Amino acid sequence: MAFNTLKQAARTIYRKKGKLSDKKLLNEVEGIINETYDCLNHALETGFKLDIKPDEKFIFELKKDVWVFSACKSYWQLKEVSDLLTDDQGNLRLWWAFKKEVLKVHNTYNISYLSAEYNHATNSAYMGAKWQRFAADGDRYYLKYVIRGHNTRPTHAAMDGIVLPPSDPFWNNYLPPNDWNCFCDVKQVLKDMYAVSNSKEAQELGKTATTRIGADGTNKAAMFRTNPGKTKQVFGKDHPYHQNLPKNIKKTIVSGAGKAILRKHKQVKAAQKKYEKFTKKEYPVKQIKHPEDSNISLPTRDFNPHTGTFYVSHKGHKFDPNTGYYELQTAKILSAKDKITQLLNESTGLKQFDTYFQGKKTDIKVVFSHKKMVKRAGEAVQQGAESIVFYIKEDMKKSFLYKRLEAVKTNNPKLKSIWYILDNKLYEYIKN
Repeated sequence: MAFNTLKQAARTIYRKKGKLSDKKLLNEVEGIINETYDCLNHALETGFKLDIKPDEKFIFELKKDVWVFSACKSYWQLKEVSDLLTDDQGNLRLWWAFKKEVLKVHNTYNISYLSAEYNHATNSAYMGAKWQRFAADGDRYYLKYVIRGHNTRPTHAAMDGIVLPPSDPFWNNYLPPNDWNCFCDVKQVLKDMYAVSNSKEAQELGKTATTRIGADGTNKAAMFRTNPGKTKQVFGKDHPYHQNLPKNIKKTIVSGAGKAILRKHKQVKAAQKKYEKFTKKEYPVKQIKHPEDSNISLPTRDFNPHTGTFYVSHKGHKFDPNTGYYELQTAKILSAKDKITQLLNESTGLKQFDTYFQGKKTDIKVVFSHKKMVKRAGEAVQQGAESIVFYIKEDMKKSFLYKRLEAVKTNNPKLKSIWYILDNKLYEYIKN
C-alpha cells in the first residue's frame, strides 16, 4: 500500500487535532481499506490458481472475511496514528515530526505485516480450495501432512508425514497454514499405501505447533487453529484486530462486508466494459521491450481483473526505444491510483502532454540525470501540461531528489502538481 494514502488520512487527523469520532475515523480509512483489500484479494486469487478453483459461494465468503480484516486493520492503524499526535510531554508534534512517526506506522502495518498477511491469504485460499476438493472425495483417500522448503519450523517439521482420514478431528484445527509464513501442505494419498497415524498424538503435535505465548500470557498462535476450507475464513475472529473493537464500529464493518464485496465486483465489471470500449483498432496491443533486456516487455494496454484498473495507449502514441518501457510502467502505476490511464494520440504533429491524471493534463518524463529535471519540466509546461510525473532512473539520495523537485516547482509555477516514481512506487511532492 502506498504511504500517500495513509499520509492523506493523517493530514485530516492532524488538521482536526485528532478530534474525530470512531465513525468519522472509519470514514477516513476508506482508501486504506480499499488498497489493503485489493492487495489481499490479489493474494486470494493467486492461491485459487494453485489448485482447482472452488465454487463462487466459497470465494465470496473468503473475500468477505478479507474485507472485514482489512477494515479492522485500517481502523486500528489510524487509531495508532491519532495517538502519535502528541509527544511524550503531551505537546502537539510539528507536522514534519508527526509525519515521521506516521511513516513508522506505515512500515510496520503496510510493509512488514502486510507481507506476512499476503502470504497467509495466498496459502489459506490454496488450502481452502484444496479442502473443497478433499471434502467432495470424502474418506476415499487419506490426507498426508507434508512440509515444503528447508526453513520449516521444527514444530511444523514434527507433523511431517502425519496421515489421517479427512474426517479426523485433527484437520479441524491444523490444516495449514499453521502460523505466519507457513508453507506446509496436505496431499491425498492412497489408503493401501499408508498406515494411519495416532490421532491424539497428531493433535498434540498440532497444539505444540500453534502455541506461542506472548508477554501478556495469551497464545498468539491460537488464531491458526482452524481449517479455512471449513470455516470459510482467512483470518477469522480470533485475530487481534478484532479484539476490543468498539461495538458500533464492529457492527458497521461486519454488516457492510457483503455489500462492499458486491460493490467491488460491480465496479470491476463496469470497468471491464469501459476497457472494452477502447477498441483494439484505435488502441492496439503491442509489446514494448525493456531497453536493457529484450526478454522483458510490457503490453501497450492491460486490464487488472482484481482491481478493475487499466491503462491503454492510442495507436498514435509514440514510444521512444530508450524510455517507452518506463513510460508504460508509469501508465500502469498511475492507473492503480486513478483507475484509468489513457496515453494520448501524438500523431497530430503538435507537441502535447501524455495523459490525464486526477483530472489534470499530465506529462510523463523519464529521468536519467537530475541535471535535466528542471528543463524537462519546462518542456512539459510548453506541451500544455499542468501536472508532471517523473520516472526516476538515476540513483540519488532522497534529500537531493527533494532539492531537485523543489527547483522544478520554483522554476515552473504553472505546474499544479508534481509526482515522481521511485522503485516503482508513486509519490506526490509537496513541500512541507
